[in-house]
Amino acid sequence: MALGAATVLIGCGEGPAAGQPLSGEPMAIREMPIAPTIPTNASRGSIRGKRKKTGWRSSLMTEEGTAGPEPLDIPIATKTWNRFGVDLFRQLAGKADADVAVSPLSVHQGLAMADVGATGQCRNQMEAVLGDIGPVRKSNGIAMANSIWVRKGQFPPIKAKYQQQVKQAFQAEARDFVGVDPTPINQWVENATRGKIRDLIPELSDEVRVVLANAVYFNGNWEAPFKLSKTEGVCFDFDNKEVDCDMMYNSAGNMKVATAREVKAVRLPYKEGGLYATVLLPSDSGRETMSNMIENFQDLWDDLWSGWRTVDCMRLGMPRFK
Repeated sequence: MALGAATVLIGCGEGPAAGQPLSGEPMAIREMPIAPTIPTNASRGSIRGKRKKTGWRSSLMTEEGTAGPEPLDIPIATKTWNRFGVDLFRQLAGKADADVAVSPLSVHQGLAMADVGATGQCRNQMEAVLGDIGPVRKSNGIAMANSIWVRKGQFPPIKAKYQQQVKQAFQAEARDFVGVDPTPINQWVENATRGKIRDLIPELSDEVRVVLANAVYFNGNWEAPFKLSKTEGVCFDFDNKEVDCDMMYNSAGNMKVATAREVKAVRLPYKEGGLYATVLLPSDSGRETMSNMIENFQDLWDDLWSGWRTVDCMRLGMPRFK
C-alpha cells in the first residue's frame, strides 16, 4: 500500500523580513494527503506545556557552528507526538462535512520548520502544541523530504541563519520561485510523493514571499495481506444510508484488539518499521455516534491504549482501498 501526504505553509507580508523569519505573520496551512493517517505507534504521553530550554530547538546550529539535534526515528517520535495527531484529527473532523484524511506527521514537521524562526508569543503557542519533538528521520517504508521556497526579487531575503538552521536540522534546501507560478513547488511535491500528490497549490497570491513544504511517502505491506480473492460486494451502512462497497476480508491470528466506550479497535501491523494501522468501529453507524466519538477522541484513545489484548483468530472486513 502506497500513501502520500504533503503540507505547505505559506507566509505573506513583510513582517518576517524585518524580524525573525516566519514570525509575527499568519500562515495558511494546506494539507492534502491521499489516504488515511500515516500509521503510528500509540502512546499516552502528553506533549502539552512549554518546551524546556534543553529541548531539540536549543541544540540547533549556533553562529559558532556547533552540532545540531540528532533526528529521531519515526517509531520513537510517534510515542511522543501521537497526542498531537489525535488533537489535530479531532479539530479537523469536528468541523468537516465530508471525509477527513490527514497526516499528523507531515503537518507536525511543517510546523516544526516554522517554529525554528518563531519568537515571542507565537513561539510559545507553537511549542505548546508541537511539544519537544523536532526533526524526524525517515524510517523503513517511510520517506520524508523538506524544502523552503523563497519568492525571488521583491522581498528582502530570508535570514541566512534561519536557512542554515533549517537545512541542518531538516535537510531543507532553499529554492527560488518566480511570481505567482506554483509549478516548481507542485513538481517538487509530486516527485517527493512518487506521483501520489499533484497540483497541490492551485495558485499563489502576490503577497506570498515564502513557502515551507514537507512531503511524506509511505509504501508498506500488511504483515497479514488481504487477498484479492477474499473480496466480497456488500452494502456499507452509515447514518441510515447504504452504499455498495467492495469489502476485503482477512482471517489472521494473534491480532491486537480493544473495546472501550462502545467502540471496537484492531491493530493491523505492517512488515516495515514496526508500524501499524489502527481501525476503529463504533457500535452504531449513526452520525451522532460518530460525532460523540470524535469529540471525546482523546479519552477514547487513552482507554483503548490501556486495554489491548491478543485474540487467537478473527475475521476482519474493511472497505477495499489500495
